[in-house]
Amino acid sequence: PPRPASGVFLMGQAVNIIEYSQRKENIISYVASLPTLAAIAWEKQKISQDGRSFDEFMSEAKAFGETDYLLALYQGNKVDPEVRAVIAEKLASYTGISADYYVEHNLRISKETYRVELLKDDGLVLGRSDARYTAPMPEAGRAPDASGALQATYEVAFDDYVMKTFGLELTDQFKSDYYPENWTYGPPSPFSHFAFGKRLDPAFAANPNFRLFIANGYQDTMTTVGAAEYAVAQSDWPLDRVRTNYYQGGHMAYSIDASARAFGDDIRSWINGWEAERAE
Repeated sequence: PPRPASGVFLMGQAVNIIEYSQRKENIISYVASLPTLAAIAWEKQKISQDGRSFDEFMSEAKAFGETDYLLALYQGNKVDPEVRAVIAEKLASYTGISADYYVEHNLRISKETYRVELLKDDGLVLGRSDARYTAPMPEAGRAPDASGALQATYEVAFDDYVMKTFGLELTDQFKSDYYPENWTYGPPSPFSHFAFGKRLDPAFAANPNFRLFIANGYQDTMTTVGAAEYAVAQSDWPLDRVRTNYYQGGHMAYSIDASARAFGDDIRSWINGWEAERAE
């Protein structure tokens, strides 16, 4: 019989894709997205850093999102106007979007709108898969993904690597992106909750040594660090066999040298079953 899997490493996960999609009525998605917006605002220097470290700032934003912000979202239009104003000011201090905007939009901003709003005065749009990248604001149509240039660069670099290292020339048969014909993100019903994480439950049950590692780039507006945290918190997975780590950068955070080193270290540690850590 086939052996059960030893582990899964998810980089930029979307097993709880409802947070990725960020449906307007889903208030949890705004909480889950807040750490990403805060990380972008920090990187773009659109907020006051006040002598805090990045980690301290992110901890503050996350704690605010899971408490005062979540409660205000739950209360909706019943929230006290004075409380709404205070929450809006706090959101402005974490995301760089004005308090007036938040008051006007019921304390909410979507990830796609944030890409357009943060640097609007500069005529720039943030990248979708990596918000560190920017592009000129289009006169019409959907905002572009400036970070697409990163994938294009990697494709050229890979082609060069294969040629110089193995003496092979890639043909049109090589596909840099591949989606099976039966690929699906779940039933088309708007009421689906896309609980793909449940599909990992049997793996944990079948192998007592099964390990799950979830990694994410801080500036990735598609799959966000908050959604990763929420996926773990809402799962039935044994938490002693689950690890997470987050890196500066976007969906391809390993494009940054320091993030690539941390990413590589995490992969090696995961493959080795975190044995070195247990030995210490």
